[in-house]
Amino acid sequence: DAARKRPLPEYPTRIGVITSRSGVVIQDFSANLGRYGFQVTLVDSRVEGKDAIHELLAALKALATTDIEILIIMRGGGSFESLQAFNTESVVRAIAAFPKPVLTGIGHDVDVTLAELVADMGSSTPTAVAEKLNETWDTGASALASAELKIYGAFDLALTRLNRGLDTVRARIPRRFEQMLGQEQAVLARSSRETYTAFMKLKERVTTVVSTVLAATVTMKNALRSIRLQLVDLPAHLVRQLQVRVITIETTMVQSAERVLQGSRAQVRTAAIVLATNEKSVRAADPTHNLRLGYSLSYVNGSVVRKMSDVVPGSIITTQVADGSFTSEVTHLE
Repeated sequence: DAARKRPLPEYPTRIGVITSRSGVVIQDFSANLGRYGFQVTLVDSRVEGKDAIHELLAALKALATTDIEILIIMRGGGSFESLQAFNTESVVRAIAAFPKPVLTGIGHDVDVTLAELVADMGSSTPTAVAEKLNETWDTGASALASAELKIYGAFDLALTRLNRGLDTVRARIPRRFEQMLGQEQAVLARSSRETYTAFMKLKERVTTVVSTVLAATVTMKNALRSIRLQLVDLPAHLVRQLQVRVITIETTMVQSAERVLQGSRAQVRTAAIVLATNEKSVRAADPTHNLRLGYSLSYVNGSVVRKMSDVVPGSIITTQVADGSFTSEVTHLE
């Protein structure tokens, strides 16, 4: 009954075999069985004569409790009488009741037994049985090879596109770097000019103030000297009082002049600090500053490597240093 036929497992590996160990059948079967990791459990049984029935039944019973995926029953061709063990009701019913799919290879193309009819599938020869077991594996291997070619093709296409993207990025980086460097140099030049202009104005102002104070001091000293000469004829106590007053005024003027000079010097120092700060800021913004200090940037698949989880053994790393870049492969992680 075709309705009770069970499909053979698609990719069988654990195979039970019932046949004569001493015949050429098992040799032909083994020679044609593909190298797909098959695990063959062979139960030796006579396949001809009156004792063959008992041994076939014992082999079927033994393999019914074995961890196999498919059962193979084989023997070579022969006369109608030599195949009668496979037309026996007890053997046929045991094959029909076997818990796993059964594939037979009994006799030649012209030989048809009840065992073959009741089995889930029958093949003409042991070689055909081996080819039937190889069939899905051969197809899978072919499909795998085709899929492998497609994967390599897709990978090659993706890699080509990635390389094109990297070439575009590499072309942009120097232009962007030159643009940034030009901008920073312009900022530095502008800041330097502004600071220098402010410094020169401050210097002119300090010079003017110092000149004015010195001139006033000289004028006041001359006036005081004239006053001293005029006070010679005054009474001694009045002279002393005036001298004290003059000395106080002179001291106040000197202190005021010193405060003006100190304030001017402080403004000059402040201008120098501002200039140094601007220079440091511009240098810190220079994109090549860190690279010249010995630092580098590493990329994997176009992304900056920031932590250990960004790479795995086998990753291809592109490292950017001050004067170029180089490529390396990760062999181990610590």
